[in-house]
Amino acid sequence: MRFSDQWLRDCVETRLPPQALGARLTEVGMPLDSLEPFGDDTVYHFDVTTNRPDCMNHLGLGRELSVAEGTRLKEPSTSIPDVSSQAAELLASVAVESPDLCERYTALVIQKVKVGASPSWLARRLEAIGLRPINSVVDATNYVLWEMGHPLHAFDLEKLSGRTIRVRRAKPGERITTLDGVDRKLMPEMLVIADGRKAVAVAGVMGGRDSEIGAATTEVLLESAHFQAASVRKTSRALGLHTDASHRFERGADVEMTLKAAARCAALIAEVTGGRVARGVLEDRKAPPVRREIALRPERVRGLLGLAIEEQAMQEILQRLGCSVIRDPAQAWRVVPPSFRGDLSLEEDLVEEIARHHGYEKIPVTLPRVFLFPEGRSESEKRMDRIRQAARHCGFSEALNLTLVSEAENRAFGDTSGGVQVLNPLTEGEDRLRFSLVPGLLSNLAHNLNHHLPEGRLFEAGRVFRPSDSPSELPDEEEKLGLVLGGKSSARHWGEPERQPDFYDLKGALDQTVQVLGVSQVDWKSAQRPFLVPGRGAEILVSGRLLGWAGEVAPQIASAWDLESVALAGEISLRELFAVLPEDAAFRHTPLARTPRVSRDLSLILDKAHTYREVEAAIRGVEGIPVASVELFDRYAGASIPPGKIGMSVRIVFRSPERTMVSEEVSEFLDRIIHRLRDRLGAVLRGN
Repeated sequence: MRFSDQWLRDCVETRLPPQALGARLTEVGMPLDSLEPFGDDTVYHFDVTTNRPDCMNHLGLGRELSVAEGTRLKEPSTSIPDVSSQAAELLASVAVESPDLCERYTALVIQKVKVGASPSWLARRLEAIGLRPINSVVDATNYVLWEMGHPLHAFDLEKLSGRTIRVRRAKPGERITTLDGVDRKLMPEMLVIADGRKAVAVAGVMGGRDSEIGAATTEVLLESAHFQAASVRKTSRALGLHTDASHRFERGADVEMTLKAAARCAALIAEVTGGRVARGVLEDRKAPPVRREIALRPERVRGLLGLAIEEQAMQEILQRLGCSVIRDPAQAWRVVPPSFRGDLSLEEDLVEEIARHHGYEKIPVTLPRVFLFPEGRSESEKRMDRIRQAARHCGFSEALNLTLVSEAENRAFGDTSGGVQVLNPLTEGEDRLRFSLVPGLLSNLAHNLNHHLPEGRLFEAGRVFRPSDSPSELPDEEEKLGLVLGGKSSARHWGEPERQPDFYDLKGALDQTVQVLGVSQVDWKSAQRPFLVPGRGAEILVSGRLLGWAGEVAPQIASAWDLESVALAGEISLRELFAVLPEDAAFRHTPLARTPRVSRDLSLILDKAHTYREVEAAIRGVEGIPVASVELFDRYAGASIPPGKIGMSVRIVFRSPERTMVSEEVSEFLDRIIHRLRDRLGAVLRGN
């Protein structure tokens, strides 16, 4: 946020030069990002955190500096000018019809104003903080906003139908043209400021064009209200309209400030326009007086900070911050924070305030206590590390995505309900909790491929959400692992030919990920999914338990994600995977073999109903044969194969851990395997 040095010095007595002033405020928790010259002034850029709306103005920042330096705070006068004999209640009326969204509405009337350009001192102040001067009345409201921190709005009273203000919810189908010239549709849950006929402002966000201050304005109704923060936030986001006023109301305005800010602004308007403030205040208040009492124990302050701070020093810091302190030697102090410090509610909050202004640098540096647990990291953390490592070893890079997606993305990947809807999404259109990890990963894949990467391999381990059967129950959260890959042809190694990624790349990665946890047998079964190409999808099973699915993404789904090449995706449930892990699973190092391997190829003909899984199981099931690996490298059905049959070619690798094998024993192993395949599966060698 931008702040003027000259303006800040009008609020607090200080002799610090700008650089030292910025450093001092940084020390008490108001970090200075930068400062720059602006004519004969200096502009600060302070990073004011969202929990400190009281410091989003020059007076609030000056208060922090006055406490830090021990100097006087110079507050502007907030007495109500009474220069007109006419009563405000005879000139206008105010009524709050939605007190749950507006706890206090205060208004003053200024007559006989002459609207024109603001005086040079006022215009320069606004220009220094990046605001464009508009006219003397509007500039006065902006000036008080940045001086005292409370938003105000000025209406041309003669343009208000019935000379009345009604604070109500918008009517169905109601519209308003805001000051920026945009015609906006209002929703019934939005709070508006209306006259006798129509809405004339969006409460806490922006005024309407029909009641704006112009050169012909002679009577002004000055609004100073307190709107519910959540209501302003929802309205601002729904309309896509963020203003200085909404920025402050969203973070919590001070309900006790409405009349003070209105009085200050009315006096300023009267000064710069020659107007006269009508007698009396128009107000509708439902909010009770603000009073929060916090118990503070001085010994607790010393214990938390590790400092021997004098009680008098604690009291002075709190009082200079605006707190009321009642000390009782027999029990804890009773501290009442000011109404503008909504962030103070706990004893620890007061301890932090004392620490800030006593000086963080005075807290001694000590090593923290560390509690070590003999078991170290939890087993679930170790499992997740192994899963991530396995995916990375297969060439996949990890992605992290938001859990919010669109309804269409959820429906595209199997959630017929559209997913669990959130009430306050971060991005328009992405208001559903994700049902699957794949939509986010496909977006990542498309981004990478569209930026000229030849191939993309991505994985994510995270939570997905399944709607519960009852609306009153929370959704079911589940950890899953998702993988996607795609792209044009590329070589994984300089010695290999280029080829497109295929299903077996994805299958191998999922196999490796599951097996690294100690699962020895993974089964694959052909299966259909509406988002996969027919005949190119499969389910992953362990011990008959469904873990997930994998396959080629259907072209219409891929094109919805701007993917021009083939894309493959898979997803497994980590909950189901962890449930089938063997209890005695042990991870041991296997040294590299020192003996040479011997490979033999077999070309078989067998019934079409038999799968490669059965062939591999039969080969590995022959006792006493050192089979290192079995690989299917050809599957063929054609003119040379009898009807109802299929041709399979497999490569079998033999390796003995103790010695080098000779040709005779390898031939004997091969004969035994052929007999087993013939007896179990009815397989015969091609050409025999």
